[in-house]
Amino acid sequence: MEYFEIERPKALIFDAKSKPNLKIWFANGLCYHERNSDDKTVVNFPIVGKYKSNFKPCGEVDIHKFYDPNFKSEIVPLIKTTLNTPIAHIDIDKNCIYTGRYFDKLNYQMQIAILEHEKAHKIALNDEQQADDIAASNFLKLGLNQTQMLYSLKMFAPKCIERYENYFKTLKKQI
Repeated sequence: MEYFEIERPKALIFDAKSKPNLKIWFANGLCYHERNSDDKTVVNFPIVGKYKSNFKPCGEVDIHKFYDPNFKSEIVPLIKTTLNTPIAHIDIDKNCIYTGRYFDKLNYQMQIAILEHEKAHKIALNDEQQADDIAASNFLKLGLNQTQMLYSLKMFAPKCIERYENYFKTLKKQI
């Protein structure tokens, strides 16, 4: 296990050739990032603090260009529920996001992606695509990885294949 400290927002490069599953945890044990990779992977760290990983960082670069340190995410109280609900949903009238049973088991970036999508429904009431667009923008402003947002969308909106395929096509055009 490799331990390291982030003293200022930055991105680290991990060489995941020897093992395909890169995992990064906060020092308290909460999973921050997890990805299957067989090559070098860049992970943004907008949150300062101590981390541990199954890989040693092999380089450092500037954080993703969309990161805005002045951006503050709106705080919405989370209420856990045992109802048979999706991974999360928002009650606009109560200004609460209700999380499903497995939400706490997800890694940090997936949790943020889901919460940003649900918060976006305050603006995009019944438009899933618009909520995805707003959530993706806010996710990037937090300095997090675009691919993690896309992966979360793919995993937790499986009935909406055309939405995440649209994002993957857009991403490929940018490369």
